[in-house]
Amino acid sequence: VRDRLRLRAQWHLRDFIRIGATAMQVESFNRWPEVGYSGRMRQYAGDVEVTPLKDLRVRFNGSRYQADSSVTIRRPQDFVLDTSIHAEDGRSFEGGISWTRSPIRIEASAARFANYGSFPFRLDRVRLRADMAVTPNASIIGEWSRDEYTETTFLYGDFTANRYGLGIRLHP
Repeated sequence: VRDRLRLRAQWHLRDFIRIGATAMQVESFNRWPEVGYSGRMRQYAGDVEVTPLKDLRVRFNGSRYQADSSVTIRRPQDFVLDTSIHAEDGRSFEGGISWTRSPIRIEASAARFANYGSFPFRLDRVRLRADMAVTPNASIIGEWSRDEYTETTFLYGDFTANRYGLGIRLHP
């Protein structure tokens, strides 16, 4: 069985500021006693976007993620039933800015997601994107992002990745 509840709210002050909030909860469980599965996930998020000038937007958001689950397992070494527990507690923050002056739009952002649960890690992301309209129905897009992933328990999982992209966007 899986039940999901989501609440959203948003408020605008003309074209100057937008404030939003989201709360979501998902409960899941298996009624069979032999399985013994139950889980709960909760996520809370808030964001603010400010447009101080017609061509300029600044945005910030933050969220919290909590997930807990348990399931009955059989230990392979002695076949005894046991309970496996998994817990995650994450937080993310992101900030970005965008500037638009037809036919060009430039966006930049930085984000951090940190998890303090069963598998602790941190992900830092920086992103830059440019979009230039070449016709009323087509744009050329260039994008770069850099991810730095760090695990605090298993050090062999750390990595740094750069992603480059060049594309065409069609908007009929």
